[in-house]
Amino acid sequence: PAAEFEAKSTELAKTLATSEPNPAPFAALLVKAIADAPPKSMREVVERYGDLLTRAGSFKVEDSADPALAEGRRWIDQPQGPIAIPAVETTRLFNRADRTTWKEKQNQLAALDVTHPGAPGRAMVLNDKPQLYNPQVFVRGNPGRRGEAIPRRFLKVLSGPDRAPFSHGGGRLDLANAIVSETNPLTARVMVNRIWMHHFGTPLVATPSDFGLRSEEPTHSDLLDWLAAQFIKGNWSIKNMHRLMMLSAAYQQRSDDRPECLAVDPENLLVWKQTRHRLEFEAMRDAFLAVSGKLDPEMGGRPVPLTNEPFSTRRTIYGFIDRQELPSVFRAFDFASPDASSPGRHVTVVPQQALFLMNSPFVVEQARGLAALPTLAADGDLKTRVDRLYQHLFGRPAEPHDVAAASRFLELRAGETAADRPVVWRYGYGRLEESASQVENFQGFPHWTGSAWQFSEKLPDPVGSYMHLLDNGGHVGPDLSHTVILRWTAPRDALIAIEGELGHTQPKGDGVRGRIVASSGGVLGVWTAHNAKTPTPLERYAARAGETIDFVVDCRAEQSFDSFTWTPVVRLIDPSPTAGSTSRWDAKGDFHGPMPAPLTPWESYVQVLMLTNEFVYVD
Repeated sequence: PAAEFEAKSTELAKTLATSEPNPAPFAALLVKAIADAPPKSMREVVERYGDLLTRAGSFKVEDSADPALAEGRRWIDQPQGPIAIPAVETTRLFNRADRTTWKEKQNQLAALDVTHPGAPGRAMVLNDKPQLYNPQVFVRGNPGRRGEAIPRRFLKVLSGPDRAPFSHGGGRLDLANAIVSETNPLTARVMVNRIWMHHFGTPLVATPSDFGLRSEEPTHSDLLDWLAAQFIKGNWSIKNMHRLMMLSAAYQQRSDDRPECLAVDPENLLVWKQTRHRLEFEAMRDAFLAVSGKLDPEMGGRPVPLTNEPFSTRRTIYGFIDRQELPSVFRAFDFASPDASSPGRHVTVVPQQALFLMNSPFVVEQARGLAALPTLAADGDLKTRVDRLYQHLFGRPAEPHDVAAASRFLELRAGETAADRPVVWRYGYGRLEESASQVENFQGFPHWTGSAWQFSEKLPDPVGSYMHLLDNGGHVGPDLSHTVILRWTAPRDALIAIEGELGHTQPKGDGVRGRIVASSGGVLGVWTAHNAKTPTPLERYAARAGETIDFVVDCRAEQSFDSFTWTPVVRLIDPSPTAGSTSRWDAKGDFHGPMPAPLTPWESYVQVLMLTNEFVYVD
């Protein structure tokens, strides 16, 4: 016991010291390590063993100068030696720091298995238990009250009263065979109903995931039965079913209304026309890539991120989906939840969709690519270029009114310049001249990682150290000549207020200092934060058009542990209706990477046509 350890250790040390010498040299060293100075705790015992094992482990057996250590080295090297720990048990002996490091390495290896091009293909495998058993009924759902055992077999409602128990292992193979059996009335019908819904917009059975008695009856029951029979007859080939439906007269109808049919069937349940419907997000993105000539036709392969720059040109079906953090663009375009089974996608029309199509760097990039195609970029009269563009995008020649609209659009855009679209937020570094209360030598960060602005590709950098900016803060530079600066430029004369909170979360170091500096008004506020958050309000300031407001953060005296958070918001005070559309600028919400050069009038016109209903709708 710990309370008696020192006293009994002393007695034991005396016994060891007076006992017969151990004939094994290394064991004699261990005895001597205990007997010479009685340990006061079991920890000291462990440390003395550890010291001797370390000495023996670094000893060369061929060196005969110390036979005790040589014997210790041979003892350590034995398969059953004192440190011959099975690999599966090593993590149990780690301390917390080592276990954390080991876990990080394991996560990195798992990430390589998923993302590295050279990683082998993988598939999930499920093994049956060695001892199979039939499940038992839980009486009233109580696992403590077990009823009769139930043989593993298929659903009675689908297979009749004479169903035989499953006989292959746990029954999963039997279950799979029963699901795709020709005698199963549901599987083929459910599948062809889903394929029909994909092509025609409306399924034959209105509830794709419910073929029960309470669901609506099929609009074409005989057609559903016939399609199911053809599906089975065609060896369950989905590709053949796609071909069968798309080559049908029903699918190849026009989308025009017919008054006599509209009066009888306004919902088009009887399929008297093709229903117009917008392309799903995947098909829309692929269409943008296809018309710009950049679509990668390669089949198969690993998933790729779709929202990071540089943008992947792979088909959208190969996009990487993170179930926990689904990108907002997917949600905006009605992407089905990856966490649950979805019988169909909801179709919405929301502002976020239009904003993405008008402002997305991905869409802008494809518009530039399309406009640069040799057949469209070549010199020629406007009518010829517009006609070629219409043929390329819509598969039809341009009508006279299309050419007239193009001419008006290009004339209106011809007078615009880059100055008409100023950049409000900029990200960089520089020096705050204390005497003049002005920022000197402001320089924009040269490197964009996709989520952060940095001094260079390296982090840390030999000159800029860890200096960078994220959407919620960053890290300051190594000295007062490398202060991090978030710069806001007033787009017009405005009376503004500023809200924000300077944060520093490290107990070490001396914190950071934040200052708001106006190019005309000098230093408007100074705050410091050390292991805390400090509000940084500015109640009122009259900014002139083009004036810069800099949010400057430096390292103070100590140059370590200088990460910070600061997401200022600039808002107009009592904005008038004529002041403009924007009355609030949020550093976090507006955070952006490199701003692409403004589109030329012709490129803008190409983008406009790419966003028309004629392109993004199936008609």
